[in-house]
Amino acid sequence: MTETSTARPLALGYVRPQHGQTPAQVGRLKAELSFWAWREGWFLGPIWTERGEPSGFEALADAAVRNEARAVIVPGPGHLSPAQVAALSRRAHVAVHLVHPK
Repeated sequence: MTETSTARPLALGYVRPQHGQTPAQVGRLKAELSFWAWREGWFLGPIWTERGEPSGFEALADAAVRNEARAVIVPGPGHLSPAQVAALSRRAHVAVHLVHPK
């Protein structure tokens, strides 16, 4: 009998910590991304954390193109601007999924 594998599509994560969030709070956001991705059928690759300069976003976009990711998962709408969502869609052809849409 032949075994078949259903590989999960690759998603990458992105977190932009809000002012005053502690490392523990950021860690919980990353854990939420991981659980959500697993529950929704994604393989979650690296999670980028923005540190105040746009390099985190640029690295995320480059990795999405390079690794042919199908999605980017973020905690909520405040983590990517509408322009960044549009840039990811145009440049990397990925969907952006929000763990907490409101």
